[in-house]
Amino acid sequence: MFLNSLAAQTTGASAGSSLQMLLPIVLVFGVMYFLIIRPQNKRMKDQQNMQSSIKIGDTVATTGGLIGRVVKLEEKEVHVDFNRAGQPVRVLRSAVVGLVESSNKAKAMTQPAHEKPAQEKVKASEKPETADEPQAQKPRVRSPMNRGRAGGNRRPAPKKAEE
Repeated sequence: MFLNSLAAQTTGASAGSSLQMLLPIVLVFGVMYFLIIRPQNKRMKDQQNMQSSIKIGDTVATTGGLIGRVVKLEEKEVHVDFNRAGQPVRVLRSAVVGLVESSNKAKAMTQPAHEKPAQEKVKASEKPETADEPQAQKPRVRSPMNRGRAGGNRRPAPKKAEE
């Protein structure tokens, strides 16, 4: 009889303790879902919506950091003109990371490279007065690779052993 009552007490206590052990694990997974998994899924969905809504004439940025204008669309590729003088480059839609909406970028894309904007041109009379004086030359920093060698980075040829 004593053993039966002891067994009943241990099973009741273990059920409560297992629930207490399971509760922190469930809480950790709940926190991870709301802090990591859910925002990542939202970003992926937004990225896919942006990539599917690309139109001809949009200025896009690629994963490589290149910015260009879309000239042709295909199912999995977009043809992007980066330099306005050559052939468009085929880029996967998945390599497009964003749309560039700045009007300054669009003007820079349409302007020939040899022309500079008017605000960047500086008249000779507006140059600072210190331009006439020669600038002091900075001391040359020697790298650890050539420290102590008079000839720079060149090493002398090894001497051949006479036989």
